Amino acid sequence: MYALGAGSGSLSRLGIASARLIHGEQEFSWQRPLRIGETVTAQGRIADVYQKRQLQFVVAEAVVTDEGDKEVARSRSTILVLPEPDNSGAP
Repeated sequence: MYALGAGSGSLSRLGIASARLIHGEQEFSWQRPLRIGETVTAQGRIADVYQKRQLQFVVAEAVVTDEGDKEVARSRSTILVLPEPDNSGAP
């Protein structure tokens, strides 16, 4: 279970290069241990987007459920998006 994957995949589809992404922080909460052979499903989403100075912050969440659709785990990650590089050659 990896919330950053949910966020960075969505950001790359928006044309944001992975070289502009910095992993800020991540937290996990587990309701119970996984069982050997168990099938689980992770559903990710972008939970929030905000800006501080020239950095954009993206908060991604993922929820993992078991075959009975009960929550097993949750992840929340903050991704920093660096500004576009200035390739104009201007000083």
